[in-house]
Amino acid sequence: SHRCWSFIGHSSSPGAQTLSIGKDCGRKGIVEHQFLHALGFSHEHTRYDRDDYVTINYQNITKGFEGYFNKSSENVSVTPYDYYSVMHFDKNAFSSGSGSTITTKQSEFQEVIGQLMEMSESNVIELNKLYKCNSPKYFWDNPLLSLQ
Repeated sequence: SHRCWSFIGHSSSPGAQTLSIGKDCGRKGIVEHQFLHALGFSHEHTRYDRDDYVTINYQNITKGFEGYFNKSSENVSVTPYDYYSVMHFDKNAFSSGSGSTITTKQSEFQEVIGQLMEMSESNVIELNKLYKCNSPKYFWDNPLLSLQ
């Protein structure tokens, strides 16, 4: 089983925040995905406006995992919907085996979603806006974030 997880945003526990980069997590995109959760990012496919970009096939989701596909109740996005986001699930995420759980409205992006190569350009822009970094450099250059 994948032991890759993080709380979304700063957890209330005192001291350092724990996130898990365990077995099968050793890919740049997976690590970035978990760090972005810790820094306040939710999954791309749960955005308020997601129904304009993807269809969630609830009948194909493994029972008990539907919560991973719940749509956000408010619009907090500062960038356009991003099929290339490292925070986007792939087309078969939590599939029961009966078909895709996510179908992109623009079919050319069906094989793009869920990429774990690295953060997308939009992820970097959103992070820089969120943490008020005005240079295009990566967020870990920001002294406000003491990632130790």
